[in-house]
This record gives sequence, structure tokens and C-alpha cells, in this order.
Amino acid sequence: MEKDKIKQIKNQINIFFNFYFKIILVLIVSLFLFAGYLFIVLPKYKQISFDIEAGGRKENLEYLNRQKYYNQLKKLQAEYLKINVSDINKVNIMLPDKKDIESLLPEIEGIILKNGLLLTSIQVENMGGAPTDKGISQEIKKIKININVVGTDYVGFKNLLKAIENNLRLMDINNLSFDPTGNTTSLDITTYYLNSSEK
Repeated sequence: MEKDKIKQIKNQINIFFNFYFKIILVLIVSLFLFAGYLFIVLPKYKQISFDIEAGGRKENLEYLNRQKYYNQLKKLQAEYLKINVSDINKVNIMLPDKKDIESLLPEIEGIILKNGLLLTSIQVENMGGAPTDKGISQEIKKIKININVVGTDYVGFKNLLKAIENNLRLMDINNLSFDPTGNTTSLDITTYYLNSSEK
């Protein structure tokens, strides 16, 4: 009797599995597919999406930086075009792009004559090959000039110094001597030029 009962139970189990086998198989396959999607496909998808988004942000940032640089160049160009030509010429006179000693000597002589003085001697030492003081661009070179002038009383001496100081071309007085009894003045002057024309 027990054997029949056991056999009956086995038959019922077999019938159950035969009937639900396809459903169970579909559930198991679905479970594996879902697990594969959840642990393999989804992380990969998120990583790829993140990489694409990050790449887009990087390209966008590069574009914005280029646009900013371009706008700065346009602004500089606009500012340059606003500069008056006469102002550019004044800068070129202050610091010429060549030695131009030929025009420098008449300029100094003109300053002296305008103040009613007489130039007795002038010596020029081209320091073009020597670097300027520390902290100044190596493209800026020196010309040293020594001048001796007669006819300078105290007022004439002051006017001469003021004329040199107010001259458009950069000039530094390094050493001076004034003899009021002989009405003579000696000046050591340094002027400058850009070395760009000698490259």
C-alpha cells in the first residue's frame, strides 16, 4: 500500500514537472538574463554614457577656452586700432628701433642752440653690443654721449637740464659738471634704442 502511495506521489511530481517545466525554464533563463543585464550590461552602459558625457564636457570646455582667447585677440586688435598714429610716432621717437646716431647728434645740438648755448665738443660711444642694466629687456641698448657746452650761467644751466629732461627721446644724465666762473658745462648722457633692427 505504501509502495502504491509513493508511486502515486512520484507520478504527481512528474506530472507537475512535465506541466511546469517550460515555465520554470523560462523563469531560470529570465533570471540569468536579468542578472547579466544588472551586473554586466548596465554598468557598462553607465560607464560608456559617463565617458561620452565627460568627453562632451571636455570638448565644450576647449571650445569655450578657444572662444575666450579669440575674443581677447579681437579686443586687443580693437584697442590697437584706437591708438592714435601720432602717439605711436611719439613712442618711436622716445625709443627708436635703431641707433640712428646721424639724427641724434643734430637733435642734441638743436637743444643746446635753442637755449642760446654753444657746443664745443661731443663724443659718442655706441654701447649697442653691451647689455643694459639688470631687469631691462636685452633688446634695449645704450648710446653714451659726452658733451661740453659754453655760455652757461646758472639760469642757462637749469634751462639746459630742463630741455634735456623734457626732450621726447629718452635721455638720462649720468654725470654733470657746471663751472659758473667759466660758464662751461660738461654732461654725460645715456640714450637708448631697440636692438630689433639689428637681429
